[in-house]
Amino acid sequence: MKTKLSILLCLLLMTTSLVAEVIFYDDFNRSNGEVGNNWTNVGPGVNAEIENGVMKIEAGFNRGINRTFATIQSGIYYIQYDWKFSESDWFVSSFPSDIPVQLLWEYTGAIYTDATGYFNNSTLIGNRVNNTWINVRWKVNLDNNQYSIWLDDSLVLENYVSNTISLFNSFNFRTSNGSFGTQYVDNFLVFDNTAPQIPTGLSASASVNEITINWNELENTDFITYRIYRSLTSPATNLVAEVSGDETQYIDRSVNANTDYYYRIKAVSLNTVESAFSQEISSHLSPLPVLTPDSFELNIGVANPNEIINFSLQNSGAYQLNYSLSGTDELAPENQLMEISGFVPMGTHNGHTYYRSNSTMSWQSAKLLCEQEGGHLVTISNLAENTFVYENSSPSSWLGFTDENSEGNWQWITGEPVNFTYWLPNEPNNSNNEDYAQMGHTSPYYKWNDNANDTNNNSHAILEFDFLFPPSILVFSQNSGILEAGDFNDFNISVDGSNLEDGSYETSIRLEVEAIAEAFYYPVTINVDFNPPLQVTGLVTDSNNTNANQIGISWNANATSDQVSAYRIFRMGRHETDWTMLGEVSASQLSYIDNQFTPLDTTYVYYAVQAEDWVGNVSELSETIIASLERYLAPENLQIVNLDDRDIQLTWTPVTQTIAGVAGTPSCYIIYKSQNPSPLSDFDFLAVSLTANYTHEWALYFQPADRLYYIVTAYGGDMQRLNRVLSKKEVWKKSEFEEKIRVFRIQD
Repeated sequence: MKTKLSILLCLLLMTTSLVAEVIFYDDFNRSNGEVGNNWTNVGPGVNAEIENGVMKIEAGFNRGINRTFATIQSGIYYIQYDWKFSESDWFVSSFPSDIPVQLLWEYTGAIYTDATGYFNNSTLIGNRVNNTWINVRWKVNLDNNQYSIWLDDSLVLENYVSNTISLFNSFNFRTSNGSFGTQYVDNFLVFDNTAPQIPTGLSASASVNEITINWNELENTDFITYRIYRSLTSPATNLVAEVSGDETQYIDRSVNANTDYYYRIKAVSLNTVESAFSQEISSHLSPLPVLTPDSFELNIGVANPNEIINFSLQNSGAYQLNYSLSGTDELAPENQLMEISGFVPMGTHNGHTYYRSNSTMSWQSAKLLCEQEGGHLVTISNLAENTFVYENSSPSSWLGFTDENSEGNWQWITGEPVNFTYWLPNEPNNSNNEDYAQMGHTSPYYKWNDNANDTNNNSHAILEFDFLFPPSILVFSQNSGILEAGDFNDFNISVDGSNLEDGSYETSIRLEVEAIAEAFYYPVTINVDFNPPLQVTGLVTDSNNTNANQIGISWNANATSDQVSAYRIFRMGRHETDWTMLGEVSASQLSYIDNQFTPLDTTYVYYAVQAEDWVGNVSELSETIIASLERYLAPENLQIVNLDDRDIQLTWTPVTQTIAGVAGTPSCYIIYKSQNPSPLSDFDFLAVSLTANYTHEWALYFQPADRLYYIVTAYGGDMQRLNRVLSKKEVWKKSEFEEKIRVFRIQD
């Protein structure tokens, strides 16, 4: 694979103490045409030119192109380039002048090297498909006549002894042992063996699923890559990643819980010369907090102005969980911040309140001004707070961090532990006696610089209060603690909405875990409404949906602004004193069919409807109405006659009208029997009769006549439904039979 180095020509000469010294570099990134840059044709009939940002060389036997540079007589040097052979026959070669080593790419794709330069004793070192880019790297030791070769980062020949090496001052690309060949070259580079600087400032921060490694940036990093080493024991020896020189961070996501990891890094110049290892650090995944449930919604109204949120926090990780809980207090920001003359509110964060001064001032003036307001100049305890302060303030702000009492011993003015710093590279440097921390001196703006007590620094004061104005609406039963691995704790939060206006508010529970820069947020929706719905009006019976088995009712819709979400339906028997809630319908449904009756239920019943709003407030009950099932009168003149010593004849007067006085004939008569006059629930279903008489066969064969009791009812319902019930069981208790009819009626 062709490797394109991002290297500027202006960096040809570099300080050897920082990175390997570049002797010569050409990326051929110029207009098509002549090669230039002191590349010289070797022999006649050579066509060498720039084509699409690379050097193309077409030449016959032992002809090609050469580049001469400063003469080198001792030491270790590297040559590196991208190379491609495009023809299908003959050979191309590359070799440094005055070094008896050649590299040959054969038309078959085989790549050879020869220590003598004559191909008398060549060594096969690789095979690459023609017309494919390959990255070649040489290491030449002028002091001991040894060389090594890499192909695409694979070391194919190491410390191979050649004939005597005299000096090194040029490099050639030619066609070899053939009549014609075409080859391409890009990113040609010659450099020495000077190692880069050792990376410094290695640090680690862990989350629940990844470990982030950071280090200080080196200077002149265009030729630099970083190699990351990791092991389960010290020292770290396993190479796990490489990142480019413009990076100062590596995120390791291939880590497991309950495991300690050791890290160290090297800087590598031109993918060849390594620095020594950095200092070593260790880290492990942070504890894993699991909050259940992970979101909350509660309704506050007339009956419940104070609500409780219950949840559980578990440490599902393998390490101790040091946590703190707070409300984000984004509930109603205008109620959380008070006006302070000379300051602009910044907001609240983790139970603290912040303000920025309107004007800039010296550090001492900023400290005094904040203390006069009852707070203090801001202190920073973690990256999340640092980011909050930066994002809500001006680019340059004073911090309550100083080493004025003891040079180099930086302390927070509140006396709290120094658990977090975020200095710019090479800061603090105490230039001109700088004793005070300042955020945003230069890019990146959220990092720190030390500065003097100077009004010309254009820095604002950040005023911090270690509490909220007024206290948070979310009041925790416990704000902080420690959970061992696998443990859990139950919490409750009191929510007082009595001072809130009606509306819906979005806030959250903020969970901060030590050693995790990012906080966890769990949304809380609070619905507030202290205005109950209006009383329901227009309650009437619905004759179209009223019959012997059910009663229909309807009512008027409440006002649109009433925010009704549902209507509750209540029923009370004629001789009862308590209402029974039958059910609930949505706000869009303004009717209800009551089919929760049995054949012997009270005929006349009372109804009332109640409106319920979105937070559970309820209206007063509507005005009461009375309604009746369209059932038939009970059969009269029931007569029992013994037909013989076996059968009993039951007769009664035919029923001709409903209870409401409507003329008609019932569908059938239902007969129940028992050996006791009470209770009614003990009566068994006996039979259905379509006429006003029924013969109970074999009745006297099983029991005496004085132990037989009967009930006859007129049934005006659907006979098909009744037959479905009868097909299920031959004998039921009366209560069972009535329940079956009711269930089938509901299913219908």
